[in-house]
Amino acid sequence: MKVLFLNEGDRKKHYSRIERDFFLKLGDLCHLSVYDLDCSYYDKRIGAGELERLFRPDLVLVLYTYYMRVGKGRFLYNHFIDKFRVPVVVVEVEHHKFPDRDNWYRKHGVDLVLFRGAVEKCSVPSAWLPFSANEQEFSLGDNSRSDKILFVGSDGVGNSDYKLRRDALRLLDKNKLLYKADGLQGRDYAEILKQFKCGFACGLGELHTLIAKVFEMMACGCVVLDQKIKYDEILFGNKKCYFTYRDDLSDLVDIVRFVLNNDVSEIRNNAYEIVSKFHTDRVRIMELYEILTSFLYKGEIYKPWGM
Repeated sequence: MKVLFLNEGDRKKHYSRIERDFFLKLGDLCHLSVYDLDCSYYDKRIGAGELERLFRPDLVLVLYTYYMRVGKGRFLYNHFIDKFRVPVVVVEVEHHKFPDRDNWYRKHGVDLVLFRGAVEKCSVPSAWLPFSANEQEFSLGDNSRSDKILFVGSDGVGNSDYKLRRDALRLLDKNKLLYKADGLQGRDYAEILKQFKCGFACGLGELHTLIAKVFEMMACGCVVLDQKIKYDEILFGNKKCYFTYRDDLSDLVDIVRFVLNNDVSEIRNNAYEIVSKFHTDRVRIMELYEILTSFLYKGEIYKPWGM
């Protein structure tokens, strides 16, 4: 199978772990050609037809992120991907409110959609490919710091989807329970997860969606505090793997204090066991390969997570 991977390449570098870096691993399983802004031979004048002649792919894989949507990137707008004669698979990396999602995919001739955060209703054929943790970067630490809960990430200023996250961070900070680390990436990001007993995930407010840092924290032995994650019974089975708080934040402070001051090793161990077995990049990239080959050669949609 020959895959042409298109990525707008306009995100901050610390996002590359769940965007570009993860998908490059597909090259271990098939012939993968990459065309994005990081390529030395990138030329914005090249159209879809010429790319198809240059790379001769069996299938085109395109990343679709929130920032690409806002910026109207060329790969996914201006009828660029419509021109390919081979199947086009779009991976929806960021999960936000896209009210016209269904119409947009149909309009642009997308053949298959892969959701990474949470599955949405979609008339275009689709499958769920949940996020995962890179087992080569995220591993158990001593998690000895238990005076505060760790948060690494953005508070999403100006984005309504992040309102609950901002409110929660303000509440934790007011109660002197928050350690906020901004701008960490690569090894520094993984290492700080290994230091803290508990980490604050907080998906996208009312969306209750899975975000990548949930599995990354668990892989490092950092106990996760989050809203109830949509489809958590599918991801974790019947084992308790993380702590939750109410959407109105009424119990947030009490739960953080409980986790910081009590033995929660059972939860920590449950989460590490499940992630190690089902939610590493090694497992997930094989699922991606099986989805693509099943779709390309059998005309079937393999759904490793049932959706």
